[in-house]
Amino acid sequence: MANLTKVQFAASVRIYIQHKQVLEKYSNWYRNDAIAKSMSKCYELLKMVKRDCANYSIQQLAQMVMINQDNLTMILPAPNNPSYERQKNKIEKIIQTSKEILK
Repeated sequence: MANLTKVQFAASVRIYIQHKQVLEKYSNWYRNDAIAKSMSKCYELLKMVKRDCANYSIQQLAQMVMINQDNLTMILPAPNNPSYERQKNKIEKIIQTSKEILK
């Protein structure tokens, strides 16, 4: 994910959260209080990474990812979900990219 533009980076974060937004509608996993609370916080991040993220620099977006790292990890699908490993890899890459941006 290195060398992403701000729009590409924002899109990767947005797609990750939106995938959970879809799962939230169909999975009891997201009804757990801790996961629901993390999902709520991730919706705030989602507002920042909408298609028009012109109000934020890529460094600000990366900083928000790092601040919400625990929440973004908490909203992974249930471990028995077929997309769990793929989504785990995605969030790990997003977090690693955020660290690289902030160096």
